[in-house]
Amino acid sequence: MPASAMDWLRYFAVVMLPAAAIAYLCGCFNGAVIVSKYILRDDIRTHGSGNAGLTNFYRTFGGPLTLAVILTDALKAVAALLIGGMLLGPPDTSFIPRLVRPSARAAEFFTICCW
Repeated sequence: MPASAMDWLRYFAVVMLPAAAIAYLCGCFNGAVIVSKYILRDDIRTHGSGNAGLTNFYRTFGGPLTLAVILTDALKAVAALLIGGMLLGPPDTSFIPRLVRPSARAAEFFTICCW
């Protein structure tokens, strides 16, 4: 870990900011949209409530592929944590989830990508 204020600034700019950005980009992937568009060849946002969430996916397309949506969402969280862990240090550091998790959650609400 950095000792001086300038080292902290460099650590923030070179390590922490990219980790948060990568976690944000991982969070932009919506599992329901990916499964509905690329497996079912249909857009979930045109059915039911118009929401691209798991509940609308389940109500519209049924149960079997709902597991694929859950796995897609879980894998994007795992990917964000692993990439953050590689950038920020050893996996026993409790700081990694505190930085990565809010970035990925923010992407679900304020996404820049519409797949």
